Amino acid sequence: MERAVQILKQRTFNYKTEKSIFNIITGKKSHQTFFDACIQDTLPLYQSMPNLNSQTFLQLLQSSDNTSDSLPKLFGHTYMSMRDTFTTIQLLVQVVSQYISDNAKYLPITSNLNIQQKVKGLFKEMKEEETISQLEDELMTLFEVLESELEVPLLHYYLDGYDEHAYTRQQVSLITSLSLKEVWFHELIALHHLVKAISNQDTYPLLSRCVEKPTLLHQTFTTYQQLLKEPDVKIEDMAARKNVKPNTIEDHILELFIKGYLHDFRPYVPSEGYADLKAAFLKAPNQRLKYFKEAFPDWSYFQIKMAFVKVRKEVYDASRK
Repeated sequence: MERAVQILKQRTFNYKTEKSIFNIITGKKSHQTFFDACIQDTLPLYQSMPNLNSQTFLQLLQSSDNTSDSLPKLFGHTYMSMRDTFTTIQLLVQVVSQYISDNAKYLPITSNLNIQQKVKGLFKEMKEEETISQLEDELMTLFEVLESELEVPLLHYYLDGYDEHAYTRQQVSLITSLSLKEVWFHELIALHHLVKAISNQDTYPLLSRCVEKPTLLHQTFTTYQQLLKEPDVKIEDMAARKNVKPNTIEDHILELFIKGYLHDFRPYVPSEGYADLKAAFLKAPNQRLKYFKEAFPDWSYFQIKMAFVKVRKEVYDASRK
Protein backbone atom coordinates (compact mmCIF):
# COMPACT_ATOMS: atom_id res chain seq x y z
CA MET A 1 0.00 0.00 0.00
CA GLU A 2 2.78 2.42 0.92
CA ARG A 3 4.52 1.84 -2.40
CA ALA A 4 1.38 2.47 -4.45
CA VAL A 5 0.71 5.75 -2.63
CA GLN A 6 4.31 6.85 -3.17
CA ILE A 7 4.13 6.11 -6.90
CA LEU A 8 0.88 8.04 -7.12
CA LYS A 9 2.54 10.93 -5.29
CA GLN A 10 5.51 10.87 -7.70
CA ARG A 11 3.24 11.08 -10.74
CA THR A 12 1.03 13.84 -9.33
CA PHE A 13 1.49 17.34 -10.75
CA ASN A 14 3.02 19.87 -8.36
CA TYR A 15 -0.06 22.08 -8.10
CA LYS A 16 -2.41 19.24 -7.19
CA THR A 17 -3.52 18.91 -3.57
CA GLU A 18 -3.27 15.93 -1.24
CA LYS A 19 -7.05 15.73 -1.49
CA SER A 20 -6.87 15.14 -5.24
CA ILE A 21 -4.45 12.24 -4.66
CA PHE A 22 -6.79 10.81 -2.02
CA ASN A 23 -9.74 11.13 -4.43
CA ILE A 24 -7.92 9.08 -7.07
CA ILE A 25 -6.75 6.24 -4.84
CA THR A 26 -10.14 5.91 -3.10
CA GLY A 27 -12.12 6.29 -6.32
CA LYS A 28 -14.16 9.47 -5.99
CA LYS A 29 -16.84 9.46 -8.69
CA SER A 30 -16.21 12.88 -10.19
CA HIS A 31 -15.21 13.94 -13.67
CA GLN A 32 -12.43 16.13 -12.28
CA THR A 33 -10.93 13.05 -10.62
CA PHE A 34 -11.19 11.03 -13.85
CA PHE A 35 -9.46 13.82 -15.76
CA ASP A 36 -6.73 14.32 -13.13
CA ALA A 37 -5.99 10.60 -13.13
CA CYS A 38 -5.87 10.40 -16.91
CA ILE A 39 -3.49 13.28 -17.58
CA GLN A 40 -1.19 12.27 -14.70
CA ASP A 41 -1.03 8.63 -15.86
CA THR A 42 -2.57 7.43 -12.58
CA LEU A 43 -5.90 6.09 -13.83
CA PRO A 44 -4.89 2.43 -13.14
CA LEU A 45 -4.52 3.41 -9.48
CA TYR A 46 -8.01 4.90 -9.40
CA GLN A 47 -10.09 3.15 -6.69
CA SER A 48 -7.23 0.81 -5.81
CA MET A 49 -7.80 1.49 -2.09
CA PRO A 50 -11.51 2.36 -1.74
CA ASN A 51 -11.56 1.78 2.03
CA LEU A 52 -8.50 3.86 2.84
CA ASN A 53 -9.27 6.50 5.48
CA SER A 54 -7.79 9.99 5.34
CA GLN A 55 -5.62 9.59 8.44
CA THR A 56 -3.92 6.42 7.17
CA PHE A 57 -3.57 8.00 3.73
CA LEU A 58 -1.70 10.99 5.16
CA GLN A 59 0.62 8.68 7.08
CA LEU A 60 1.40 6.73 3.90
CA LEU A 61 1.80 9.92 1.89
CA GLN A 62 4.27 11.41 4.35
CA SER A 63 6.39 8.28 4.69
CA SER A 64 9.99 8.45 3.50
CA ASP A 65 9.70 5.39 1.27
CA ASN A 66 11.75 6.09 -1.88
CA THR A 67 9.85 3.63 -4.06
CA SER A 68 10.87 3.49 -7.70
CA ASP A 69 8.03 3.83 -10.19
CA SER A 70 7.74 0.26 -11.46
CA LEU A 71 4.22 0.47 -12.90
CA PRO A 72 3.79 0.52 -16.69
CA LYS A 73 1.72 3.43 -17.90
CA LEU A 74 -1.69 2.51 -19.27
CA PHE A 75 -4.52 4.38 -20.95
CA GLY A 76 -8.21 3.73 -20.41
CA HIS A 77 -7.92 1.33 -17.46
CA THR A 78 -8.76 1.71 -13.78
CA TYR A 79 -7.75 -0.65 -11.00
CA MET A 80 -11.21 -2.24 -11.00
CA SER A 81 -11.28 -2.70 -14.77
CA MET A 82 -7.91 -4.46 -14.56
CA ARG A 83 -9.24 -6.68 -11.76
CA ASP A 84 -12.36 -7.45 -13.80
CA THR A 85 -10.21 -8.27 -16.83
CA PHE A 86 -8.21 -10.81 -14.84
CA THR A 87 -11.39 -12.22 -13.26
CA THR A 88 -12.77 -12.73 -16.78
CA ILE A 89 -9.62 -14.67 -17.67
CA GLN A 90 -9.91 -16.71 -14.47
CA LEU A 91 -13.50 -17.70 -15.25
CA LEU A 92 -12.74 -18.46 -18.91
CA VAL A 93 -9.86 -20.73 -17.89
CA GLN A 94 -12.10 -22.47 -15.38
CA VAL A 95 -14.93 -22.98 -17.89
CA VAL A 96 -12.62 -24.35 -20.59
CA SER A 97 -10.80 -26.63 -18.13
CA GLN A 98 -14.05 -28.10 -16.81
CA TYR A 99 -15.41 -28.47 -20.35
CA ILE A 100 -12.34 -30.35 -21.55
CA SER A 101 -12.63 -32.61 -18.50
CA ASP A 102 -16.33 -33.18 -19.23
CA ASN A 103 -17.37 -31.84 -15.84
CA ALA A 104 -20.47 -29.66 -15.62
CA LYS A 105 -20.72 -29.47 -11.82
CA TYR A 106 -18.49 -26.78 -10.36
CA LEU A 107 -18.79 -23.47 -8.56
CA PRO A 108 -17.87 -20.46 -10.77
CA ILE A 109 -14.84 -18.59 -9.49
CA THR A 110 -16.83 -15.34 -9.55
CA SER A 111 -20.44 -14.42 -8.84
CA ASN A 112 -20.23 -11.29 -11.03
CA LEU A 113 -23.15 -11.76 -13.43
CA ASN A 114 -21.75 -9.40 -16.07
CA ILE A 115 -18.50 -11.35 -16.21
CA GLN A 116 -20.38 -14.65 -16.25
CA GLN A 117 -22.47 -13.49 -19.22
CA LYS A 118 -19.40 -12.23 -21.05
CA VAL A 119 -17.53 -15.51 -20.58
CA LYS A 120 -20.61 -17.49 -21.60
CA GLY A 121 -20.74 -15.57 -24.88
CA LEU A 122 -17.00 -15.82 -25.45
CA PHE A 123 -16.98 -19.56 -24.76
CA LYS A 124 -19.83 -20.03 -27.24
CA GLU A 125 -17.84 -18.14 -29.88
CA MET A 126 -14.76 -20.25 -29.18
CA LYS A 127 -16.71 -23.46 -29.71
CA GLU A 128 -18.19 -22.15 -32.94
CA GLU A 129 -14.77 -20.96 -34.15
CA GLU A 130 -13.10 -24.16 -32.91
CA THR A 131 -10.46 -22.12 -31.08
CA ILE A 132 -10.70 -23.67 -27.60
CA SER A 133 -7.27 -25.28 -27.91
CA GLN A 134 -5.82 -21.89 -28.83
CA LEU A 135 -6.50 -20.57 -25.33
CA GLU A 136 -3.76 -22.72 -23.81
CA ASP A 137 -1.23 -21.41 -26.33
CA GLU A 138 -2.13 -17.80 -25.56
CA LEU A 139 -1.94 -18.42 -21.82
CA MET A 140 1.48 -20.02 -22.16
CA THR A 141 2.71 -17.03 -24.17
CA LEU A 142 1.21 -14.58 -21.68
CA PHE A 143 2.71 -16.16 -18.60
CA GLU A 144 6.10 -16.53 -20.26
CA VAL A 145 5.98 -12.77 -20.89
CA LEU A 146 4.96 -12.07 -17.29
CA GLU A 147 7.70 -14.39 -16.04
CA SER A 148 10.30 -12.42 -17.96
CA GLU A 149 8.99 -8.97 -17.02
CA LEU A 150 8.07 -9.34 -13.36
CA GLU A 151 10.22 -9.60 -10.26
CA VAL A 152 7.50 -11.67 -8.58
CA PRO A 153 5.11 -13.30 -11.09
CA LEU A 154 2.17 -14.63 -9.11
CA LEU A 155 -1.06 -14.33 -11.10
CA HIS A 156 -0.85 -17.99 -12.14
CA TYR A 157 -1.51 -18.96 -8.52
CA TYR A 158 -5.02 -17.57 -8.89
CA LEU A 159 -6.09 -19.70 -11.85
CA ASP A 160 -8.73 -22.36 -11.20
CA GLY A 161 -9.60 -25.46 -13.21
CA TYR A 162 -10.56 -29.11 -13.08
CA ASP A 163 -8.90 -30.75 -10.07
CA GLU A 164 -6.82 -27.58 -9.54
CA HIS A 165 -8.09 -24.84 -7.25
CA ALA A 166 -7.00 -21.22 -7.11
CA TYR A 167 -4.87 -20.17 -4.16
CA THR A 168 -5.93 -17.43 -1.77
CA ARG A 169 -3.82 -14.31 -1.21
CA GLN A 170 -2.91 -15.69 2.21
CA GLN A 171 -1.61 -18.90 0.62
CA VAL A 172 0.37 -16.95 -1.96
CA SER A 173 1.85 -14.92 0.88
CA LEU A 174 3.12 -18.12 2.49
CA ILE A 175 4.44 -19.54 -0.79
CA THR A 176 6.34 -16.37 -1.73
CA SER A 177 7.36 -15.37 1.82
CA LEU A 178 5.88 -11.94 1.20
CA SER A 179 3.54 -9.98 3.45
CA LEU A 180 -0.07 -9.59 2.35
CA LYS A 181 0.60 -5.94 1.50
CA GLU A 182 3.59 -6.92 -0.64
CA VAL A 183 1.54 -9.61 -2.41
CA TRP A 184 -1.14 -7.01 -3.18
CA PHE A 185 1.44 -4.62 -4.61
CA HIS A 186 2.98 -7.31 -6.83
CA GLU A 187 -0.53 -8.21 -7.99
CA LEU A 188 -0.98 -4.56 -8.94
CA ILE A 189 2.22 -4.58 -10.98
CA ALA A 190 1.27 -7.87 -12.63
CA LEU A 191 -2.19 -6.58 -13.57
CA HIS A 192 -0.59 -3.59 -15.31
CA HIS A 193 1.66 -5.90 -17.35
CA LEU A 194 -1.13 -8.36 -18.09
CA VAL A 195 -3.57 -5.75 -19.40
CA LYS A 196 -0.91 -4.07 -21.50
CA ALA A 197 0.13 -7.43 -23.00
CA ILE A 198 -3.28 -8.82 -23.90
CA SER A 199 -4.38 -5.53 -25.47
CA ASN A 200 -2.37 -6.76 -28.46
CA GLN A 201 -5.12 -8.44 -30.48
CA ASP A 202 -2.69 -9.97 -32.98
CA THR A 203 -0.83 -11.92 -30.29
CA TYR A 204 -3.85 -12.60 -28.08
CA PRO A 205 -6.99 -12.85 -30.27
CA LEU A 206 -8.87 -14.69 -27.49
CA LEU A 207 -7.50 -13.10 -24.32
CA SER A 208 -7.84 -9.61 -25.78
CA ARG A 209 -11.61 -10.17 -25.74
CA CYS A 210 -11.40 -10.50 -21.96
CA VAL A 211 -10.36 -6.86 -21.53
CA GLU A 212 -12.96 -4.96 -19.50
CA LYS A 213 -13.59 -1.23 -19.75
CA PRO A 214 -14.11 0.88 -16.62
CA THR A 215 -17.72 1.32 -15.55
CA LEU A 216 -19.41 4.55 -16.61
CA LEU A 217 -21.36 6.84 -14.32
CA HIS A 218 -25.10 6.48 -14.96
CA GLN A 219 -25.65 9.87 -16.59
CA THR A 220 -22.55 9.38 -18.73
CA PHE A 221 -23.98 6.06 -19.90
CA THR A 222 -27.22 7.74 -21.02
CA THR A 223 -25.17 10.29 -22.98
CA TYR A 224 -23.21 7.42 -24.54
CA GLN A 225 -26.45 5.73 -25.64
CA GLN A 226 -27.56 8.96 -27.25
CA LEU A 227 -24.25 9.38 -29.07
CA LEU A 228 -24.49 5.83 -30.42
CA LYS A 229 -27.91 6.64 -31.87
CA GLU A 230 -26.97 10.13 -33.08
CA PRO A 231 -23.19 10.39 -33.57
CA ASP A 232 -23.44 13.92 -35.01
CA VAL A 233 -25.72 15.39 -32.35
CA LYS A 234 -24.48 18.71 -30.96
CA ILE A 235 -23.49 19.12 -27.33
CA GLU A 236 -25.96 21.98 -26.91
CA ASP A 237 -28.83 19.84 -28.23
CA MET A 238 -27.99 16.97 -25.87
CA ALA A 239 -27.80 19.39 -22.97
CA ALA A 240 -31.21 20.85 -23.82
CA ARG A 241 -32.83 17.41 -24.05
CA LYS A 242 -31.43 16.36 -20.68
CA ASN A 243 -32.06 19.77 -19.11
CA VAL A 244 -28.44 20.18 -18.06
CA LYS A 245 -25.69 22.67 -18.86
CA PRO A 246 -23.46 22.02 -21.92
CA ASN A 247 -20.39 21.63 -19.69
CA THR A 248 -22.11 18.63 -18.03
CA ILE A 249 -22.30 16.90 -21.41
CA GLU A 250 -18.68 17.88 -22.04
CA ASP A 251 -17.73 16.12 -18.80
CA HIS A 252 -19.60 13.01 -19.99
CA ILE A 253 -17.73 13.08 -23.32
CA LEU A 254 -14.40 13.41 -21.52
CA GLU A 255 -15.25 10.39 -19.38
CA LEU A 256 -16.19 8.37 -22.47
CA PHE A 257 -12.81 9.05 -24.06
CA ILE A 258 -10.84 8.57 -20.85
CA LYS A 259 -12.46 5.18 -20.26
CA GLY A 260 -12.08 3.98 -23.84
CA TYR A 261 -15.68 4.05 -25.06
CA LEU A 262 -15.09 6.69 -27.74
CA HIS A 263 -12.01 6.99 -29.93
CA ASP A 264 -12.56 9.60 -32.65
CA PHE A 265 -11.25 12.90 -31.28
CA ARG A 266 -11.81 14.84 -34.51
CA PRO A 267 -15.22 16.35 -33.62
CA TYR A 268 -13.80 17.76 -30.38
CA VAL A 269 -10.10 18.53 -31.01
CA PRO A 270 -9.24 20.98 -33.81
CA SER A 271 -6.45 19.76 -36.06
CA GLU A 272 -5.08 23.27 -36.50
CA GLY A 273 -2.80 24.09 -33.60
CA TYR A 274 -2.98 20.64 -32.03
CA ALA A 275 0.68 19.80 -32.67
CA ASP A 276 1.74 23.01 -30.92
CA LEU A 277 -0.58 22.38 -27.95
CA LYS A 278 0.66 18.79 -27.69
CA ALA A 279 4.27 19.95 -27.64
CA ALA A 280 3.48 22.56 -25.00
CA PHE A 281 1.74 20.03 -22.77
CA LEU A 282 4.51 17.44 -23.05
CA LYS A 283 7.09 20.13 -22.28
CA ALA A 284 5.26 21.48 -19.22
CA PRO A 285 2.56 19.05 -18.06
CA ASN A 286 2.73 20.48 -14.53
CA GLN A 287 1.17 23.76 -15.64
CA ARG A 288 -2.44 24.58 -14.80
CA LEU A 289 -5.11 24.70 -17.51
CA LYS A 290 -5.13 28.51 -17.31
CA TYR A 291 -1.52 28.57 -18.53
CA PHE A 292 -2.47 26.70 -21.71
CA LYS A 293 -5.65 28.72 -22.18
CA GLU A 294 -3.62 31.92 -22.17
CA ALA A 295 -1.13 30.43 -24.63
CA PHE A 296 -3.92 29.12 -26.90
CA PRO A 297 -6.79 31.64 -26.47
CA ASP A 298 -8.76 30.33 -29.46
CA TRP A 299 -9.19 26.97 -27.75
CA SER A 300 -11.97 26.39 -25.23
CA TYR A 301 -11.16 24.75 -21.90
CA PHE A 302 -13.07 21.67 -23.08
CA GLN A 303 -11.01 21.45 -26.27
CA ILE A 304 -7.78 21.79 -24.29
CA LYS A 305 -8.81 19.03 -21.88
CA MET A 306 -9.83 16.79 -24.77
CA ALA A 307 -6.47 17.48 -26.43
CA PHE A 308 -4.62 16.42 -23.27
CA VAL A 309 -6.56 13.14 -23.18
CA LYS A 310 -5.68 12.61 -26.84
CA VAL A 311 -2.00 13.24 -26.07
CA ARG A 312 -2.02 10.63 -23.30
CA LYS A 313 -3.62 8.09 -25.61
CA GLU A 314 -1.13 8.79 -28.40
CA VAL A 315 1.82 8.45 -26.03
CA TYR A 316 0.45 5.16 -24.72
CA ASP A 317 -0.25 3.81 -28.22
CA ALA A 318 3.29 4.70 -29.29
CA SER A 319 4.72 2.83 -26.28
CA ARG A 320 3.01 -0.38 -27.40
CA LYS A 321 4.67 -0.48 -30.81
